[in-house]
Amino acid sequence: TLYSDDKINNIDINTSFFSLGGNSLMLMKLHFEYGIKFNINSGSLVISELFRSPTIAEHAQFVEQSAKMKCSVDLWQPLYLNSAIASYAQEAVWLAERCFFPSTSLAIYNMFSIYRVSKGQLSIRIFLDATNAVVARHSLLRTQLFFDCDEGRLYQCILDPKVNSNLYSLEMSVTEKNIEEFIHWEEKTPIENDRIFRCHFIRVGHNDDGIMKPGDALILNFHHGSIDGRSMDLFMDELKFAYENLDKYVQQTLSDDHSLQYIDYAVHERVIKQDILFWLDNLKGYGWDRRLRLPYDVNFPKTGRRTGLGSAKITLVPESIAHAMFAYAKEHETTLYQLSLTCVYVFLVLLSPENLDACIGIVNHNRYRPELKKMLGMFVNILPCRISFADDIWDHSFEDILSEVRRKFIDVVEHSSIPYAEILKYHRVPNMYQQHPFLNMLFMIESSHDYNNVKEFNLSMDCQLKGEAHGSINVAKFDLILELDYDIETFEISLSWQYATDLFNPKTIDELDQLFHHLLAQLFESTANPFQRHLGTLEKFVIESTPLEKRLRVIFARALGIDNEIDIDMYNSFFFNCGATSLNAMQVIALIQRDICSTFTVEHFFSNLTVKRCASIIEQLLMEFAVID
Repeated sequence: TLYSDDKINNIDINTSFFSLGGNSLMLMKLHFEYGIKFNINSGSLVISELFRSPTIAEHAQFVEQSAKMKCSVDLWQPLYLNSAIASYAQEAVWLAERCFFPSTSLAIYNMFSIYRVSKGQLSIRIFLDATNAVVARHSLLRTQLFFDCDEGRLYQCILDPKVNSNLYSLEMSVTEKNIEEFIHWEEKTPIENDRIFRCHFIRVGHNDDGIMKPGDALILNFHHGSIDGRSMDLFMDELKFAYENLDKYVQQTLSDDHSLQYIDYAVHERVIKQDILFWLDNLKGYGWDRRLRLPYDVNFPKTGRRTGLGSAKITLVPESIAHAMFAYAKEHETTLYQLSLTCVYVFLVLLSPENLDACIGIVNHNRYRPELKKMLGMFVNILPCRISFADDIWDHSFEDILSEVRRKFIDVVEHSSIPYAEILKYHRVPNMYQQHPFLNMLFMIESSHDYNNVKEFNLSMDCQLKGEAHGSINVAKFDLILELDYDIETFEISLSWQYATDLFNPKTIDELDQLFHHLLAQLFESTANPFQRHLGTLEKFVIESTPLEKRLRVIFARALGIDNEIDIDMYNSFFFNCGATSLNAMQVIALIQRDICSTFTVEHFFSNLTVKRCASIIEQLLMEFAVID
């Protein structure tokens, strides 16, 4: 029955879970289910063993062995608090908003869903009553954050259930354009007073306060600091139940008055004994300010701050390659996630040999205890996944690299309950201020079946709602996010490059996308088995230079005494890292002033020490000169 929950029926017990379309997220859900169903302590049933041995028969053996340990689940108990310290996740997002994105005009961490009434009518009164009932049941939804300047700590306090002002509003819209303007307002407007969510009813072409008709829109906007994607699904499930069974839902709340709340979790997670030795060893020697060698177009802000402005490029993986990736993952009993993550690491090494030691951010849903499975709150944890390859990587097969990535990924997942903030505490370097130390790239993978909050569903017998897909493509929480989205039923795969416009130009992202597609084609388009292909046979990446960049390469090579300007990496060859002296620098500056741009200064050069960055500033100077002229 556990497997049928994941749409896997009538299967051989010796068939791999992953070969049937299971992914890492589904396996984590099974891990939670095993703990609850068989009353097993999460420490007794190690999730890494489920990854390594993914058949039903093997899982049954592990469950049986764990159950024989007679180690019952030591559940966390409610603490009945109205005020307590904020969770690590709440604290991280609160700090990010104020320290790293202080001047942005976007509400970076707003996370909203849009629903249209597609059939029937929605009673606003019943909907509000149902929402109030859910808010009363989950204290998180009426929690407010505040900073105690005397103690220097961030706290959360629970408001009275009756204090729901500012949570709801009724809006009148005449056209679809008005709705789009309102959605844009939601993207830009923070949720007031550090509250958790707000709800808007938008009526199109009528002002009936009592009902919403087909075409009317409902917007639920949550703050990501206290709510994650799974919690949004749980919220909608309870809202649907309360809308049709309000009395029964209220009675359940009264009888379940001693349930664990998110504020309890925030306290428990602070005192839990955590084994940090893995992370001490895993990140040893990886510099606090070390960055992946990516083709940045501009300099890093020295303060670590960003505007939060971003954009995205989405492309579809060719059908033949997508089918091949699914087939190879199934054949080798691995997940599409692990296969794709391996491709990303290979991609980084092909971009620059300095990426042989690379750290990528990965997302973990982090509901690692049975009592957290259905709790509303923010649990998602960002983890640094570091993999260091030897210089002889080119002599190894893709299968070798996959095995190493898989081993390291499973190790990281096994220690994933330790919050990112705690990991940093043991690696912090004094006087070094970074937004996401170790991480300037995040890799994610999403299945069309992972979340259901954008699907069509019946709110009641009389009302049907349909979620509208949308994306905040104007927001960038990281320098670069590569997200792979797939559909197990259609075998479609798409790539989404979400990037900070502070740091990347669209042309550079286009080039990265083309190169990644080219890598996938080399690995999966040929008839040969990609797992046996040696990395040394892959084509090295060559990013096409503009005429200006070519001229600058020649100048750099001349000053450095390099015969072939092609040896100058226009993105990552920092001038003084190539053995240059100050005299060499003055030669470069003089040649640029004489041959390319007379307004180029010493300050311009010393602030932009690569070919790419010099080219970017020179283009700006030439444009300014053209305007003046």
